[in-house]
Amino acid sequence: MAGGQITFTLKPSNMSEKLLRLKNQGISYGIGRAAMLAETILLQLLKLDAPKATGAYAASIMAQKLVPKTGTIAVRFMAKGPLSGFITSGTRPHDIEPALGSCLVFEVSNGDIVFTTLVHHPGTRPNPFYEKSVSRFKPILMEGLKSSIHETIQSLK
Repeated sequence: MAGGQITFTLKPSNMSEKLLRLKNQGISYGIGRAAMLAETILLQLLKLDAPKATGAYAASIMAQKLVPKTGTIAVRFMAKGPLSGFITSGTRPHDIEPALGSCLVFEVSNGDIVFTTLVHHPGTRPNPFYEKSVSRFKPILMEGLKSSIHETIQSLK
């Protein structure tokens, strides 16, 4: 999830007259409210589904609101640092050498402390955790949009 984006678009071709009137007034309150709720829910699902070796990666996932054009609400989800690409796309086998100092120091699964000048890392499998989040989110999004638009149209009567 180097940077995912979800976009809500209002298209005049498939709008009722009342909803079109809302669009002409700017991004409607109902769509905006649904977008804010959608952002909150998907952000929580992404954080819940993200790998959590330390929890730092999941905690770094954030949302950024974008308004690329009238009638569109977009939210981009991203995480800080280069870790996203390594997690979601995986890595090839590679060597790791000390960047600072003369050796690498780390603890292995049995609790032993290892000192070495080189590690042959086997690589990692891709973990597209965001796909799970989005598939769980889609029905929630559709129901939220439907409900929010319905409430907004009812308020015009």
